[in-house]
Amino acid sequence: QLLRRRWKAITAFTLLGLAVAAVLTALQPLTYTASATAVVNPTVTDNPAAALSQDSVAKSRAVQFDELAGSALVAERAAAMVDFPVSTGQALSAVTTSVPTNTALIKVQAEWSDPAQAAQLADAWVQALQDQVGELDAADGRDPQVQIDRLLPATAPASPTSPNPPLNLVVGAVLGLAAGAALALALEALDRRIRSTEDLQRAGVTPIGAIPKASGLADGQRVLAKAGRQDADHFRAREAFNELRINLQYMNPDDP
Repeated sequence: QLLRRRWKAITAFTLLGLAVAAVLTALQPLTYTASATAVVNPTVTDNPAAALSQDSVAKSRAVQFDELAGSALVAERAAAMVDFPVSTGQALSAVTTSVPTNTALIKVQAEWSDPAQAAQLADAWVQALQDQVGELDAADGRDPQVQIDRLLPATAPASPTSPNPPLNLVVGAVLGLAAGAALALALEALDRRIRSTEDLQRAGVTPIGAIPKASGLADGQRVLAKAGRQDADHFRAREAFNELRINLQYMNPDDP
């Protein structure tokens, strides 16, 4: 019953949510995501017994290098390598790095408005990380146990990752539907009008009559007159008024 009475408000808000989502999607700038992958390899050794140990060291160092990859030092180097203007802060906000569980891989993802520039920034980030680790190893003065190698270079993405029109439209429709339903519930809670005998009964009142709609009873036509219209609508209305009159007469027989 609520949906039948308030379907216009619910539909309007759902369409409004779709429209807002469509406008925001059209205004949102395109963002492309490029990925590059580096791997932390142990230095070459001829000792098979040490290979397993060095593999564990490589996985451990990958986590450490991931912390370094998210630093301003690497961001500054990478920003200087690309051939388009980007500040250190912009580079830091555009690039994310991660190490998949129990691996020695370092994944670099760069989000940018141009697909080729996104790929260039991801590759520059890997190179900057390699250079920064090399400097730290040289400053330490000891032979490094591991080294960072480029595993998969970045490629320019063919399609943007953001915005996502289907997802945005679904979210807009759901939010609009929820807003419309909330409004319908609020209007229903505030609405004190009586529309049916069921509404009267819920209010604790017993209806004493119901007059049917009849299009032919307009323009001051008399209902209970002996002469006049005698079609089915008129007959049903006349009988309903007769029933109402009888119910009124016998509601309180002691004090009519």
